[in-house]
Amino acid sequence: TEEFIAWDSGGASFQITMKADDHLYSYLGAFGSSVMLAMLLEEGQGADLRTKMSPNPVTLQQAEACVAFTKSQLAEPPGWLSGAPSVTAFGGRNSMWGLATDVLGKVT
Repeated sequence: TEEFIAWDSGGASFQITMKADDHLYSYLGAFGSSVMLAMLLEEGQGADLRTKMSPNPVTLQQAEACVAFTKSQLAEPPGWLSGAPSVTAFGGRNSMWGLATDVLGKVT
């Protein structure tokens, strides 16, 4: 059976799921795009989403602080994900995948 890994990133969470040998394996986290925006504002800039709607401009130091904090909160990725040859990602227009296609000038 061929393995297939899908990554769904929404506003509040993400799910990475693999189907292999008629079993589903999942890696989940509460780090969707809106959660990450709030985290960048709060952890990276000391601001509040209720009073500041955009994190721009973001300094490299602020982005690195947000990444470090996120890594400290995530569970260790499972072995099936760490060794994955490829992952298929999907999400709506406001997901990070929609942004990536806009930046790359691609149509999905």
